[in-house]
This record gives sequence, structure tokens and C-alpha cells, in this order.
Amino acid sequence: IEVSSSAEIEDSAAASGGGIDWSAVSFDGLELEVECKDEDDGNSNVTLLADNAAREMLITEVAEVAAFLCERHAEMSSSGVSSQEYGPEEQKSLREVQALKDAILKVEELLSCRTTQHLVLLSSSRRYLERTVKRVELAKQRCGKPAKGRAELDKVKAEQAKEVEST
Repeated sequence: IEVSSSAEIEDSAAASGGGIDWSAVSFDGLELEVECKDEDDGNSNVTLLADNAAREMLITEVAEVAAFLCERHAEMSSSGVSSQEYGPEEQKSLREVQALKDAILKVEELLSCRTTQHLVLLSSSRRYLERTVKRVELAKQRCGKPAKGRAELDKVKAEQAKEVEST
């Protein structure tokens, strides 16, 4: 992955006529994995979302991209900018920017939703996982009690029915 400074990006944008060079960004072959040493179980591969610093940086970057795309979409919608003004290879159409904006907003929503937070906690905290397992086991036991009670009640009813028949 090649990283450029913001000055280099601004210089290249100015050189290309003010448009955005969308072909300069590529995530092909990018693996989202962080190498670190986990002392609890000796596992050296931890996903990107399990690493707090990396997860926060990812969320921040996604939020910045979302803000940029929202702003760009608003500019293109209000001014009627089309891809012909900068050249089709340099500029995305309004529809493409809308699709990118929708996709990045969905990514932002998925990264920050409660389910993702719960899954990250389950994968990164052994204590949280154990507490959740205990809660599920307790709920499972509670679900079984009505069935057992029903079986006992049916047994008592059958015994009472036999007593009534014999008398």
C-alpha cells in the first residue's frame, strides 16, 4: 500500500484539473489483519476489529470518507456537475457517487452498530464470553422448566383420572 501526504494529493488534484483521481485508490489484495501477541491463548493473529486502536482508526477513516462523499454528492446535486466537465476517467457520475455514499454509510452503520460491538467483545474478551455463555445456559434452563412442569402436571392428571375411574 502506498501512502501519500495530503500535500502530494492536493498537488496531483491540482495538476489533473481539480478533479478527483478515483483510480489512484485501490484496495485490491488488502488483508484486514493485525499481527500481535495475545498472551491469554498464544494466538498471534487477531482480526482488525479486535484491535482497539486499529478499529478506532478504521471507524475514523470510514467516517471521513462518508463525510467527503456526502459533501461531494451535495455539491454535484446542487451544481449539476457532470463527468464531461472533467473527463469521464477523472470524475465519477452523480449516480456512482450516490452508490459509493450509500455503501460507505452502510459500512459506517455496520461498524458502529450494537451487534458488531457485541461480537467484538465476544471475540476479544474471554470474561465477557463466559458471562454470555452463563446467561444463555440459564435462559436455556428456564425454557426447559415449563416443559418439565407440564409433564408433571399431565402425570398428576392421569393419576387423578385413574382414581376417579376406580371409585
